Amino acid sequence: MPTHAISATLRSALESLRTCRRFLKLVAYSAGSRQLRDFGKTTTTPPAWQDHNHPLHDLFRLERLDDDERQQLCKQSHWKKNPNFSWNAFAKSLDMEIALPLATLTMFRLYSSFEPRPNSTDRKLLNLAYWGDEDSWLTLIDLGNQCAWNGKAIRPHLASLDTSSVIAAPIRMLAEPYRQNVPPPPKSRYAPYMDYSYQNHRENDLLGTWWREKTPLEPLLKKALEDDAVYQAEIATSLSRHSRADVFASALIDHLCPQLVCDWLQKYSEAELGLSRQDTAKLLLLRVQNLQPISQILTVLESQQPGFARTVVAEDGGNLLWLVTPTASHRLMRRVSEYHCGIRTYTIAPIDTEPNLLPLLQFLVSDLGVSPFQWNKRGFSFADYDLVAHAIGQRPALVGLDNSVPGFHDRQFWGIDHLENDDSTHPEQCVSLL
Repeated sequence: MPTHAISATLRSALESLRTCRRFLKLVAYSAGSRQLRDFGKTTTTPPAWQDHNHPLHDLFRLERLDDDERQQLCKQSHWKKNPNFSWNAFAKSLDMEIALPLATLTMFRLYSSFEPRPNSTDRKLLNLAYWGDEDSWLTLIDLGNQCAWNGKAIRPHLASLDTSSVIAAPIRMLAEPYRQNVPPPPKSRYAPYMDYSYQNHRENDLLGTWWREKTPLEPLLKKALEDDAVYQAEIATSLSRHSRADVFASALIDHLCPQLVCDWLQKYSEAELGLSRQDTAKLLLLRVQNLQPISQILTVLESQQPGFARTVVAEDGGNLLWLVTPTASHRLMRRVSEYHCGIRTYTIAPIDTEPNLLPLLQFLVSDLGVSPFQWNKRGFSFADYDLVAHAIGQRPALVGLDNSVPGFHDRQFWGIDHLENDDSTHPEQCVSLL
């Protein structure tokens, strides 16, 4: 939201916030002084308007104040405990274009009162402001005024908005965790509660039924699946008491046999295999510990029906990219069923290392044409999710991407430049995907 691009309408709406005490307190919460406890000792840090090294120091334009106002503001830094705090001088000094997203983020509890000052990641949070256009921020200001800038009142409103809302998706996404239940403030200074990973109950039910009803395979059939031996599996299946659908599910879920799964997908119908092609793809992407078989099987599915990968969506409207996220894939697929003395037990299979998801995401986007800009039913795209996860410092945990991956550049991959100084922040203004 560069200053030179602000219209008279938005500037007027921003100026009116200088008289709104509750709004100003939201800004002061983030830019004010902090009281920290270190081994029983309490220390007070200087606020952003006094500390030139503070990442939010450029939020203030102290040159707008006269000498008396500037001196008064600097002396009365402890605004929470000072009833005579100079709110007029504080408001007069603010760069409201930055104060608006800062106040919004404060309502989402993304700033901790126990931190000495926002760090570099907090500064990245403000880049979310550049994702919304003027209509987005004008609507947000109107909603904030209606709710008197009360976080408890405004968050449910934001979370209930859908794709028809002009408020930018990343802003609505930050409020979304409050839709179902209002959680306590997160223990981390970021937002670990912000989990939009795959929530398709159909696949939960499919897997639950599989785990409850499956019985041990005969040794010959189990050995064929462990070796991914197609011919031996055909013979063992013909001699087995298990149906072809049971064996296919085991090959897909328990063993992930790319040779067998690909062969049977080309030979047998959905009725014979017991799973639709769409369910096969969705269950497959919940097994991201081994990436090569996934690409191999998806290629066969795509060859049978060109454009197939772009049509696969979950009940919430999320496409295949959402299923790749660590929180989605690891939630369902780590349970292992074993028999001991005739009694079935369930254990959690350990995951030694997190896989590098970049090759799989590149394959889905570049080779299969799955769009990171496709909205789900809540009006969020995977690119929005990645943008917010990046900004709050949770990108590896939520998306499975790390900027340290050699040769990885956001602009070239998503068509979006998240963090560098560039105004090309809307998908239609960005360079096309590789």
